[in-house]
Amino acid sequence: MNHDERLAQRIVQAAMPDLQLDFISDQSKSVADFSMRKGGIDYGILEVTRFTDQIHEELRKEIRKAWFIERKHCKSDWMIYLGREARVKRVRECADQYLREIEKDGMDEFFSALHSRYESVRSIWDDLSIEAGKVKKWKCPGIGMTDIGSGGFARPETVWASVKQEVWKDDNRSKLNKSCFAHRHLFIVIEGFQGPAYVSIRNCEPPNDVPELPTEITHLWVAAEEGCLVYVWRADSNGWLNLSDKINRIHGQCQCPHTRA
Repeated sequence: MNHDERLAQRIVQAAMPDLQLDFISDQSKSVADFSMRKGGIDYGILEVTRFTDQIHEELRKEIRKAWFIERKHCKSDWMIYLGREARVKRVRECADQYLREIEKDGMDEFFSALHSRYESVRSIWDDLSIEAGKVKKWKCPGIGMTDIGSGGFARPETVWASVKQEVWKDDNRSKLNKSCFAHRHLFIVIEGFQGPAYVSIRNCEPPNDVPELPTEITHLWVAAEEGCLVYVWRADSNGWLNLSDKINRIHGQCQCPHTRA
């Protein structure tokens, strides 16, 4: 088993102690990772996969190349937080003017989810995918850029929006679809420590709505690690549950799941 598979086995068995997860050694492309047994009877299967936010990683690379913008229009220095769809080149060209409009509305801090009543905030989000910003003094007059993960802005819907590409991936659905069992679980491990999905699962409660799962998947697990802690959400036809506290209480003695054998 690899690290993600060991992590999934540990979490699922902690959350559902009456289940036994048996690793399937034949790891061909058409076979799920675990069979699940309950009371000695076949119960279901579980597939483990990893979510890597390639868009966010590319954004961070672009920001690191040139994260500071000289200002000519806005009156104050700013730190701005870019959404994952932002185009850094366009932000560098236009952010100064957009921030000046926000200053005209009397704001020294904004967050798109809270201040959408202002046209200036709607515009900077719609046109540049800048989600938030705040006045910050720099040594040289200008505007600093970072990403929303590094800034710590978290929203529960971000987790589902990020991982649903793995949920609907043909490979994962195909492996689970080959099973005749009623219980078909997909377990997604979030990679990285700074992306929006990671920041959101760490800081938020799950959303209230029920995620639209494909028919091949009956249960969805999403997990992230921070040292010896894990953050775990599970979803089925009834909606989301936050299992983080339960899992971490059961494994109160630090087993450092991030340590790779």
